[in-house]
Amino acid sequence: MMFSLKKTTVIFLSALVVLTNTANAEPKYSFASKCKKTDALFPISFTIDDEMSNFAGMAYNVIYIPEDQAGRADIAKLYKNSDGYDYTTQKQEIGRDVSTFKDPTFRDNDASGAMTSYISPAVCTAKNPCQNAPSGWKPTVNHGMSAYDDIRSFYPNDNIIVHSGMFPTLSNDDLRTTLFLPTRNFKLLRVEIMPVTNGFSPGDSIDWMQNTGSQPVVMEYTTPSNSSDKTQYYLSYGRIARPRSDSAMTEFPTRLDRSAIQSMDFRVSFSNDSLGDTYSGVKFYYFNDEQKAILNNCGS
Repeated sequence: MMFSLKKTTVIFLSALVVLTNTANAEPKYSFASKCKKTDALFPISFTIDDEMSNFAGMAYNVIYIPEDQAGRADIAKLYKNSDGYDYTTQKQEIGRDVSTFKDPTFRDNDASGAMTSYISPAVCTAKNPCQNAPSGWKPTVNHGMSAYDDIRSFYPNDNIIVHSGMFPTLSNDDLRTTLFLPTRNFKLLRVEIMPVTNGFSPGDSIDWMQNTGSQPVVMEYTTPSNSSDKTQYYLSYGRIARPRSDSAMTEFPTRLDRSAIQSMDFRVSFSNDSLGDTYSGVKFYYFNDEQKAILNNCGS
């Protein structure tokens, strides 16, 4: 049986047209449609209870790089308006002078403990430390000083987002501060909680300050660029300096399943109103099967 060259060419071209049309078919025909899963908000909650007699409160940084903004440091330019104001430069007030609180009904124009901007520069940095003594001790990264400057140097081409501020000293342990991060997909996620002095030495030893008091909670997870496993977040550094007796964790897990982790809750309390009695609680929550199904639903 013989085929002419002309007929064979026609058959080949017809098959090529079919394959091309299939590859470019619209999603409504279910050809080559791509499932776009939901990227839900990521809650990180803080409960900071009890007043401290020798400290003004606790400061925090939540530092992260959205996975889809790696290599996109230029995105930060989108937040500067035509008058030249950069919305991400609004500093958070973390200093509180207790002498301004003359009576329970009077408050100065003091923004400490209030969030003045949702996205803002990191607090407790080398240039603007939160700590004030003890004499002879200096804060370092993971011990009273933010790692933001190091992260900025290590990831110069990525868009780094910071939520920062100070929790007010509260006697109501029912109040929470919850941040809803706009993505669940991170290249890096770091949480730092650090005390803020109210203007004088806390009187704690250098050794205690270094190992316990300077930073009750610090945690950092990353998705390593040299790893082929993109289903996990890996712990880069984590410390719960003095876990509470009811803390769900005494240390951070070395890996987190990206598809399972739902939220993070942090708690810091002071049993005797001073920094020397700092205790921390940490709990991670995970999606149940029904919630996972919602996340994996491609939608219409």
